[in-house]
Amino acid sequence: MPFNPLVIKAIKSKLYHQESGVVVRVIDPSDDERIAFFELDGANNPQTPITNDWNYRGKICDLLIFYSKKSGNKQLLCLVELEGENLEDGVEQIVQTYQLLKDKFNSRIFRQVIWGGYLCSNQLGHGQSPQVRNKRLKKRLVDELHSRACDLSKTSDIGPFLRKYCP
Repeated sequence: MPFNPLVIKAIKSKLYHQESGVVVRVIDPSDDERIAFFELDGANNPQTPITNDWNYRGKICDLLIFYSKKSGNKQLLCLVELEGENLEDGVEQIVQTYQLLKDKFNSRIFRQVIWGGYLCSNQLGHGQSPQVRNKRLKKRLVDELHSRACDLSKTSDIGPFLRKYCP
């Protein structure tokens, strides 16, 4: 099963990741929450199964976050990109990672989870017409991932986002 190599080779020991001057984390998780960060990008994790075991050489996002509640029956898999400047490229990385995982996981498993996309960047308010651009990029994530659980944010604490879409 494709998820096994991710668990073995890509799981992080902390609910924290930093890249491109951007941080994402879960602050104050509750005892009822199950959260795991998986580092997907081979630039930072030479053991990633996506580049090593699957021989994938395309664009890939930084993280996959698994989120669920012990008391619930829903699971969220959130693809996360920490982007310094090129927001379009960050969205593309999330979309291509989703397509890759969709092809690797069997369809039954793929349909049983809520998929999400989260681009975290300090550059969301910069450039010409940032609100129009950000709205367009978020719409692309929603359309490509077939999920409302998508956002572009400056907020490093991803916990409220995860809780919102997987209550």
